[in-house]
Amino acid sequence: MIPQFSPLTVDCLPLILAYTQALPGRICDRTAGILYMWAEQLNTCLATAGGMLLLRSVWEGRTVYACPAGDGDMQAAVSACRADANERSVPLCFASLTPDDAVNIRNAVNAPCTEESDEAWSDYLYDADALASLEGRAYHGPRNHINRFCTEYPTYRYTPLTPDQLPEVEEFYAAHRARTAETAVPSALAEAEAAAHLLTLYPALLEGGTRLLGGILRVNGEIVGFSLGEVLGDTLFVHIEKANTAFNGVYPMLVREFARMGTALGLRYINREEDDGHPGLRRSKQSYHPSALLNKLVLHCP
Repeated sequence: MIPQFSPLTVDCLPLILAYTQALPGRICDRTAGILYMWAEQLNTCLATAGGMLLLRSVWEGRTVYACPAGDGDMQAAVSACRADANERSVPLCFASLTPDDAVNIRNAVNAPCTEESDEAWSDYLYDADALASLEGRAYHGPRNHINRFCTEYPTYRYTPLTPDQLPEVEEFYAAHRARTAETAVPSALAEAEAAAHLLTLYPALLEGGTRLLGGILRVNGEIVGFSLGEVLGDTLFVHIEKANTAFNGVYPMLVREFARMGTALGLRYINREEDDGHPGLRRSKQSYHPSALLNKLVLHCP
């Protein structure tokens, strides 16, 4: 039977929150924030089959399915994805999989599948305490930038992001996008649009039970940077991190302060998500010494 997919909307949030709890692992693609952040650009839709939740998106021009989630029949869920793919005349392809997901889907397909991965898709996972303290020789560079920030801007304040401050944050981000649009690569422009979309959904997602967490960095009362993330299990996922680089050391300051928000909640890990193959972003993420790179697989099934 062909499953009936419908667009992902805020009304689907209870199903999505159950989905995020049903799949193990710490990859960002299975957080509510990322799913909603990219839903419009990826045309994300959902359905149910075999007692499991199915997600379908269009990624880089191809139709992909997420790993089915729930306590139901994996074989029936995978068969439903196959029926939908056949109906759409597209190959059956599953994306954003952990190695365990790939094994489970291979077993359900019971036929040879081909696998691919790309380092640009991998999530950077960090020890939360290490980012919150930045102690030791390895963090000499970020500490120097933070010390310079504190010296040059001694009136700085870092406070939690609350819904009443959202209009001010959106105004800051609109100005940030205008400043950076001319030099941004296409993937960065797409990410900027997705981030703006998530900000518009922030109140509804928060009210619906998503554990969103944010912080605002100010100098003389003016916003110079902000972070927005999500708590899932023992991990803080950093969905958005934007700053005005005219302020020296502003990004390392955001990294440390947001990490401290996470450790204050007792979280063990921080997922700073992918680098999208961008060399500068890769160098930045590597400079904070991740404890692991979380590889994601794409599975092509016959």
